[in-house]
Amino acid sequence: MGGPKSDEETRIAALRDKIKDVHGNRLPTPPPSPRVSNNLPTDTSWSIIAMGLETTTDQLKAHVGDMYALRGNDCPIDDREIGAAIRARGIYTSDNDIYIDTRLFDDPAAMRDKLVDCTGYNHHIIGRITRHKHFNSWLREVKLRIMAAVGRLPYPNLVFYCKSGKHRSVASSLIISHILVSHERTRIANHQLLSVGAGTWRR
Repeated sequence: MGGPKSDEETRIAALRDKIKDVHGNRLPTPPPSPRVSNNLPTDTSWSIIAMGLETTTDQLKAHVGDMYALRGNDCPIDDREIGAAIRARGIYTSDNDIYIDTRLFDDPAAMRDKLVDCTGYNHHIIGRITRHKHFNSWLREVKLRIMAAVGRLPYPNLVFYCKSGKHRSVASSLIISHILVSHERTRIANHQLLSVGAGTWRR
């Protein structure tokens, strides 16, 4: 009772203060990740993209539709196809880019709870992702992939994708962005939402 906090408890408390939504409200703190070094890269600048497989370009939507028909709605999509869609929107890509699938964060209750018309900026959506059964293992994998990219030039885009590019990819990209900028001398150069209509979204 009332004893000194462990290093993990201290880290979580600090993270809770730093992760907030666009309205300044505190967001639920992600569960601690499995044992991975906390030494994220410093003096780095990251570009983050959130996009939808069905809402970025007509070509990607058609390709994804064919893949779904053959292999199901959660089938892997070739990173090269996603990269081509990003380039079609006038954004530079490289072989170093990291593509992060967020379709695993299913939320069958979203319609019941009237979250379908919201976007990934909604703190309830972000909170549900941090409490999802797959979040811990997903966060560990993303962290390992980011750390493996240190030293690569040009620095990679971090590309988060889901079906519509409105909920899961946006929320997941915000979570990783907040974690990255909580580390000294690490910044986000830009954070782009590629889904059609993203500029009109209410946050």
